Order: sequence, then C-alpha cells, then structure tokens
Amino acid sequence: MTESKRMWELWSLDYLKTKLDVKSTINLFLIPVIALTGDTAIGYIYHYESLILNCFVDSATHFMIASFSWNYVGNLSINKRSHMFAVFMCGLLASLIDIDHFIAVGTMDLQVATRLLHRPLLHCTTVLSAVAVLLALLSIKIHSIPYLKLSLIITTAVWTHHWRDGYRRGIWICPIGSTPPYGYVLYLVGLIALPLGLHFILRFTSELVQKAKNQDLQQVYLI
Repeated sequence: MTESKRMWELWSLDYLKTKLDVKSTINLFLIPVIALTGDTAIGYIYHYESLILNCFVDSATHFMIASFSWNYVGNLSINKRSHMFAVFMCGLLASLIDIDHFIAVGTMDLQVATRLLHRPLLHCTTVLSAVAVLLALLSIKIHSIPYLKLSLIITTAVWTHHWRDGYRRGIWICPIGSTPPYGYVLYLVGLIALPLGLHFILRFTSELVQKAKNQDLQQVYLI
C-alpha cells in the first residue's frame, strides 16, 4: 500500500468518525423536516390568499434550511461565535436571493414582484456558483481558509435556495436553459446530500490549503 493511499484511508475514517456523531446526524435530518414543514405551511396559507404571510414563511424556510445546512457543513470551526455568525449569514444570504424579484420589477409591491413571467438574475444558478468557484480558487492560491469558507457559504445559500425552487420550476442553468422539475422525494434527499458533499469538500480542501501554507508553496493543484 502506497503512503498516499494509506493517508487517504486514514483521513476518510477520521472524516466518518467526526460526522457520525448524534448532534450532526440530528442536524442533518432536520433539514428536510424544516423543508417539509415550510412547504406544507405555505400550501395551507395559500388557500387563505395571504400573500405577505406566504412570502414570510417561504423566506423563513429558505433561511432555516441554509442555516442548518451551514451548521452541518462548517462545524469544523473552533471559534463557536464566528461559526454561529456564519450560520446566520448563510441563512440571510439564502433569503436575500429573492430580492432580485423587486429589483427586476423596480417596485416593492409584492403583487407585482411575485408575478414575474421570468426568473430574475440571482435565480440563475451559474452566476452565483461562478462567484463561489472564483473565491475558492483564490483561497487556494493565497492559502486562505476564510475565503474558502466564504465561497462555500455562498454555495450553500445559493444551492439550498435554488434546489428548493427547482422541484417546482427546475434549476436555471443560464444561458443553456432550465432542467425539468424533479420529484419531491428527490428534492428532500438532495437537501441531505448537499451539506454532506459540501462538508467533505470543505474539510478536504482546507487540509490542502493548510498543507500548502505550512510548506510555503506558491500554488496548490487539486488535479
């Protein structure tokens, strides 16, 4: 067995041990529960035609899904205060994505903003994902863990929001087009898979960045 393979296996086992604790598991499975609760509440409110309450519950659901997702993804942080601030900022960013409705129509009128015939710019998954990728590449080049975390906070906020919208409208991959809407079960499973994958990326890339920083390298190549 080569040294690199042995190190990879040890790292993988350590990763599994840290992620199979009770608190993390509960946090992870609360995400689809929050989504299901919020979606059910919106369906109930819809019959009463309360647009303001509907929008509030929808925004709050986006906020909580993103917050709980980053609480799982970013729990490697030693500083609990900064971690909770990041959790809040991730949820806030996910909620603020819908501000592009108002920007697109040029008014704060909910009736007008919620009746757009097209999806506005911040609902294009490729735009904000590109920003996150650029930040991640920059973090690798300058050996910055904070920049790496910022890129993944953006990714978590954007993808939880767009994935939730996508089961009704599909994911908008501009300028190519939109994917077809997907089933509700796939949507709930995706809400679990997303933080799992992002945590793995954060941990693996953080170790690469830290190793490069310790060795005072100029660049780190992932492939």
